[in-house]
Amino acid sequence: MKKLVFLEGLPGIGKTTILGYIQKLNSNIKTVPEIINGVQPAYELQDQQFYMDNDDRKINMYNQGNIVIDRGPLSTFVYNVVRKLEDPSYRYNINKIYNWFIKYKQFYQMQNVSVIYLTNNGKKYNLTSFKKTDTFGAVKNQKLAEIFSILILRKYVKNYRIIEYDFSKCQEVLNEIVNKFMCP
Repeated sequence: MKKLVFLEGLPGIGKTTILGYIQKLNSNIKTVPEIINGVQPAYELQDQQFYMDNDDRKINMYNQGNIVIDRGPLSTFVYNVVRKLEDPSYRYNINKIYNWFIKYKQFYQMQNVSVIYLTNNGKKYNLTSFKKTDTFGAVKNQKLAEIFSILILRKYVKNYRIIEYDFSKCQEVLNEIVNKFMCP
């Protein structure tokens, strides 16, 4: 049986860094990066199908074992909802992304699936887009994304933990992930 832990949070919070440490420290835990589905499409293409397929493949990468995944369906769903709220001209069909996300409703209720959401409670934001209407292109959008992420997390995910995080808590988060895998 595989155990999955998703690392979630805003850009630059430390998800990828923690994934790298896990990869180095514990060979019994497989790690899955944020993008595995080839080269990320150009921003202008707004190809959200790429991200949905990428998430599907990340979840199905391993049949068994202990797995930590950098972002999952929750992030893809939240990104699109916030983007649509902030940019009415955004062309992606939000109903399609919702129907895709909702297929994971039972999945997120499974005992072997957990989400760790890292937050710095608004102390710092890392803007990763130059477009103000992008989910990650303005502080107000990132605030909205975090609020919405936590609401969705509480509604759909059975096993989750929200951790106020900065790099000084890296060891704490690593221990929690490893103990979740190693302890019955």
